[in-house]
Amino acid sequence: MKEIITNNQALLITTLFILGNSITLPINTEAGSDFYLAFILGMIISMPLVLIYSKILRMFPNKNIFMINQVIFGKFLSKLINSLFTFYCFYLGCLVLREFSEFITNVTLKSTPQYVIMFFILSFVIWAIKLGLEPFSRWCELFGILLIILLLIIITFFLSTIDWSNLKPFLADGIFPVIETSQYSVYYPLCESVILLGVFNNLKNNSKMNKIFIFGVIISGILILIYQASAFLSMGPYIYSINHYPVYVAMSRINIFPSVERLEIIIAVTFLISGFVKLHVCFFVTCKGISHIVNCINYKSLIWPISLLAIVISLSTFKGTMETLEYIKSYNVLAIPAQIILPITILIIAKIKKKFSKI
Repeated sequence: MKEIITNNQALLITTLFILGNSITLPINTEAGSDFYLAFILGMIISMPLVLIYSKILRMFPNKNIFMINQVIFGKFLSKLINSLFTFYCFYLGCLVLREFSEFITNVTLKSTPQYVIMFFILSFVIWAIKLGLEPFSRWCELFGILLIILLLIIITFFLSTIDWSNLKPFLADGIFPVIETSQYSVYYPLCESVILLGVFNNLKNNSKMNKIFIFGVIISGILILIYQASAFLSMGPYIYSINHYPVYVAMSRINIFPSVERLEIIIAVTFLISGFVKLHVCFFVTCKGISHIVNCINYKSLIWPISLLAIVISLSTFKGTMETLEYIKSYNVLAIPAQIILPITILIIAKIKKKFSKI
C-alpha cells in the first residue's frame, strides 16, 4: 500500500526535519562574531547538494534511496551500501535522541533518569510510525504552519534586547575561520535532508521536488539564523558560546510586561515538535532500510527493537551534553559518505546508464 504525501506536507516535513534540534544548539561558534557568515556560506554550499537529492528522486519516481541503490549498484553491492546508509540514519537518530533527553533533563526534569525520558519520547515515535506516513504528514502540515507563524511573531520580542555592537569586529580573524566552520552547517543540519530520500518516494507531484528541498532548506535556515543571531546579539559572544542552549537562555531573559514572561517555553515546544519530526524520520528510514536489506515486508514491526537498541546506544555512547556536542564536531566522518559521496555517485552512474538506456 502506497503512503502518499502532498507537496505542502513534504515541504513542512523538510523544514521541521532540518529545524530539529538546531534551533536551540549554538552554531558555528568557532567563527566568533562572524558565525552568521559561516552559516550563510553553509546554506549556499548545501544548495547544489540538495538539488542533487531532488534530481535523484525525480529520475527514479516511486523509488526510495534503498530501491535506487539496488538499481544503480546491483543486488549484492547495494546490500552493503544500504546497510551503511541505514546505520547513518540510525546513528543520527541516536544522537538526536540523546540531545532531546539532555535538553529536557537540563531544562526541566533534572532528577529524571535519561532512559525514562528516552522511552517516553520514543513511545510517541513508535506510535506515529505504527500509524503510518500519511497521518504523520498531515500532523506535520498542521503543526508546521502554526509553529512557523508563531516563531515569526515571537522573534519581534527579541528586538528590545539586541545589541548590534556584538557583531564587531567584522572578520577579525580573516575569512578562513568562516570558510572552515561553514562545513558544520552543511553536515549538521542542512544536508541531513539526504535522509528524506527514504521518505519522499510517493509524492503526488514529483516534478516539484526541487522547490521542496530548496525552500525547505531556505525556510529552516532563515529561522535558525534569525533565532541564533538574536540570541548572539542579545547575550554577546562569550555568554553565547558557553551556553548549551543559547536561544532558550536568551528567550528566558525577555520580559515584555510584568504579566508576559517565561517565553522560553515557546522554544522548548519548538524543539519538542521539530525534534520529534527528526526522530520519526530517522527511525522511519532506519526501519525501511533494514526491511529492504532483510526482505521484511512489514517495516513497522521493526520499530520496537530499533527503539530499544537506540536507547542503549544513546546511553552508552554519549555520556553528557558536552560529549554529545563534541560528537557533532566529528560527525563529518559519517556525514561526508552519506550526504556527498553516495548521492553524487548515484547521480553520475544514473546519468551514464540513462545515456546507454540501461535504466
